Parts: sequence; structure tokens; C-alpha cells
Amino acid sequence: MHDYANFIRLEEVESGKVLFSLKPKLDADRKLLEVPRKLFGATGEGIKLRTDRRYRILAEYDSPAADTIPAGAMGIIALLYKPDDLTKWPALDLDHPDVQKDLTNLETMGWPMAAEGEHDHEAHQH
Repeated sequence: MHDYANFIRLEEVESGKVLFSLKPKLDADRKLLEVPRKLFGATGEGIKLRTDRRYRILAEYDSPAADTIPAGAMGIIALLYKPDDLTKWPALDLDHPDVQKDLTNLETMGWPMAAEGEHDHEAHQH
């Protein structure tokens, strides 16, 4: 998140159900002071995500600037998840338009080869 942020949240796409929402602490000029943290599953109950649902990260801000930030992002959420049964978790469809858009955005922000979906699986174990 950055200055002028209203919130960042995780929601279920089809129903619009908000799974969690975080509101930043801003000063009187709406400059970012602090972003709250939620450690679901690490402290307290986790959030159950389902394989048959799609999820969206939504960030909203009210900026006085006339232009958007080139190659910028309003907010990012880092999630850890553990599928109940990894064999039932859907495969990533690298050809899906939403995935392609995400990969292109990552490459624009400086993650080389992201758009081609390249990833070194041998560098770490799943």
C-alpha cells in the first residue's frame, strides 16, 4: 500500500464476499503511517480457500494525483496456504488471460522472464 490508500482486501470473485480487509493508518494529509498485519493461521484461525472458487485482491485509494504511477501497484498481499489435498489443487493455467496479465505486470515491475512463466523449481522444494 502507499499514501492515500483506503483499504486492501481479499474477496471471493463470484459472491463478492470479503474474506478480510485491511485499512492503513494515515496522517492528516493521507500519507501512509502504518499498514496493519494479519497472520491468519499463524496466530489464530486460518482462512479456508476453496479450489472451486476464484479470489481477487482489491486495493482502493483516493489520490490527488492526476496520473497513475507507471509500473506501480497499489497494494500486495502475501498469502501462505496449505491445500487439504494437493492432488486436488487445480493446475496453474499459464494461458489464462488473468494469469498472463499478472505475469506481464510482474515483468513490467522488473521481474524478468515472468511473462513466459519461467520459474526455477529446483531452486527450492515444494
